[in-house]
Amino acid sequence: MPKTAREITKALEIEARRGKDFTVGGIPGLKCDYREAAPCYYLQWTQNGRRQRFYIGTVTLKEAKIQARLLREEIDRGTDPKKLRIEQQEAERREAEQLQKERDKAAHTLANVSAECFAEYRTKGVWNGKDKGQHEIDRFNRRVLPDLGELPITEITPHILYEHFKNYWVTKGNTADKVHNRLNLVFNWAVAKGTYGLEVNPADKKGPFGVMIDPLTKAREKDGHSPAPDYRRVPELLRECLTEHSTSARACVFQILTAMRGEAVRTLQWSDIDFSRATATIRPENDKGSKEFKTANRPREVYLSKQAMALLNELPRLGDYVFISREGFNKPLGNCAIAQFLKGIHEKKEALDGTGWVDINELDEDGHPRRIAPHGTARATFRTWAEENDINDKAAELCLLHLTTDIYKGAYKRGTMEQERRRIMQMWADFCLPSS
Repeated sequence: MPKTAREITKALEIEARRGKDFTVGGIPGLKCDYREAAPCYYLQWTQNGRRQRFYIGTVTLKEAKIQARLLREEIDRGTDPKKLRIEQQEAERREAEQLQKERDKAAHTLANVSAECFAEYRTKGVWNGKDKGQHEIDRFNRRVLPDLGELPITEITPHILYEHFKNYWVTKGNTADKVHNRLNLVFNWAVAKGTYGLEVNPADKKGPFGVMIDPLTKAREKDGHSPAPDYRRVPELLRECLTEHSTSARACVFQILTAMRGEAVRTLQWSDIDFSRATATIRPENDKGSKEFKTANRPREVYLSKQAMALLNELPRLGDYVFISREGFNKPLGNCAIAQFLKGIHEKKEALDGTGWVDINELDEDGHPRRIAPHGTARATFRTWAEENDINDKAAELCLLHLTTDIYKGAYKRGTMEQERRRIMQMWADFCLPSS
């Protein structure tokens, strides 16, 4: 007659006191170790003359018998239960790893990873300036996240990025570049961290993405033109600028009077000014002009009008740079300082007339006239004024420090061109500030 559970428990207690394992009836080789607080079942058998033992564990007697019966069937078929357990554990491990990967993939979306990246840059003080602040993040979120935000970063391919960018890579080049720069940063950051499962940056222009996007880059139209006011309104604009007394205001006025590029104005040093000759020499490394002109190894002189010289003479010399940063005397004016100043002038005027300083010929994505920008205001207005006043075309180009073939062929003598350029820049300044 088979033993009841109560009888088995009693027998186990007796055997435990003896320090022996108890043999459970019903399944050959099923035993129980009762030396601990709870019974631990195992199956014992002989294979190739050697005694083998397979621990089932601390389970109920019923469960122990079920597992022991299955194990006996495997043994009878020639299967090693220990090897089978290892395989099962390995399968469970792989399944757990796969589940973790799926959880990580769901958590490591582009939206989440980009937010972590931007937060770290701000926390470490890399993006303290306005030019690297919320405006750039907002542009990224607006341009990228609606389409790609929910995708795991490991599933974003160069082809996916190409499909996203191709619709505005050509027509909105400036915007596309800024968005791509931030996206490229996020992917490089994720690769460097090594915790997001990303090994290769899919937005790298040196990789497949660059190969696909290159034809669009070559066919790219500029992001419209740099917004500029009607050149006839420049005197009015300068009068408003001169009501402000900040360094940014003075830099803005100087840029318009000289038609220089913003980078050249920001980084201009007092040692670059020749007060006796009324010239400013632009260092090649501080100008975004043509590569050909940069490598020509020749002076890049801007001829200064009386108005421009007067402005320089009014400025305090507090450091190396003509237009110093608020962060210190030995730092140049910030990248966006002049643009921010023009934005403030625009907002003041907009509050009065509802329009502000805009370019009616340049529209934003919503179809509204774009706010004027330093580059267009300083250089496009000068070029338009020159055309309207029958200024020598090639001389006007040289005033802008644009490359002309004639300068190398010798079609114009340098001395003659200097006089012509001085005359033009003074005419422009007299137009901009007639009362000066």
